[in-house]
This record gives sequence, structure tokens and C-alpha cells, in this order.
Amino acid sequence: MGVQVEPEYAKAETWLTILGHALDLDAEAIECEVFQQQRGTAFVATLCEWLHGFEAASGNSYNDFDPSSVISSIGPSDFFLGFEAARLSRINFDVFCEEYECADTFDQLSNTSLKLVTKELRSDLREALSSFFGGDSQLFWSLYSAIWPKLDLPMDKAFADLVSLRFVEYSELVSPWYFVTEGWCDSADD
Repeated sequence: MGVQVEPEYAKAETWLTILGHALDLDAEAIECEVFQQQRGTAFVATLCEWLHGFEAASGNSYNDFDPSSVISSIGPSDFFLGFEAARLSRINFDVFCEEYECADTFDQLSNTSLKLVTKELRSDLREALSSFFGGDSQLFWSLYSAIWPKLDLPMDKAFADLVSLRFVEYSELVSPWYFVTEGWCDSADD
């Protein structure tokens, strides 16, 4: 009798392993200590945002990325978030709070800072994932099949059907394809 693992935790562990290998953080296995480093934490947050963005771009859902949940789950340091917000925005604190409308609470400031960090890392993440999966087509297929698995077809047949566009309208694939190849698109913000 094996241990039952909740599906969302199994998916999260798989994505963390992929992220670790794609970024070459550890060739054998991903240890929690690797992600306790702030750069690793930033990439985990970016992966979370990026996957939510793909959901929105694919039309399967909307982008429900919640920075405060990510902050409470993975715990980037306040110092790191503050430093990165200052580095990325290059404006003084008062102007920053006014421009990003985050002067009301510390949580708003942290959420805005995390969004700046993830926005900066999207391109690096996309490149690492594309390289890990062997190119944009394979990355697209991995994301697409994770959302719409067609378990009644062998994987190579399902992939061929998708690529040949016999069963899927091209218009349904434009936004998610653009998202995967560019790293973000307007439909990912919906």
C-alpha cells in the first residue's frame, strides 16, 4: 500500500523538478535548500505566474495568479523583494508607491515587488523551459497536454493531430502558442 499524494502536490513537485533541471540547479534531485535561496524562490514564483498565464492564454481558465498566496507559500524575504523592487524600478520609494498604487499596506508593496521580479524573470524561465523540453513545440505540447489530456490516444498520435491541426482550430492555438514562444502575451493577463 503506497502513500497517496494529492494531485496538485504531485504536479507541483514535478514542475519543481523540471524547473531545477531546466535551470541546472541540481543534476540529480531538487533539494528544498536550493529553493530557499532567493533566486530559486524568485524562479518558483515566476513559474507559478507563468503557468497561470498559460492557462489564461489558452482560454482554459483565467489568470488567477495571487502574489500574496505565493509569498506566504514560498516565503521570499522582505529584504529580497525590497531590493529587487528598487533595482528594477529605479525610482524612489514615494514615487514607486504612487506609481504602483501600493502605499496602503505592506502586503500590497510585497505583491507589487513580487510581480516586478516575476516579470523580469519570465524570459529566462521561458528560455530554460524551452531548452529543457527540446524546443518551443515540445514545451507547447507539454503544457497543452497537461491541460487537455487525451488519454484515449497514444501521445505521438495526439501530438501529430495537434500539429497537423486536423481536430483543433488554429485560432484556438494562436494565443497559447504566442505565449509559449514569446514568454507572455496580452491574453495571459486576462
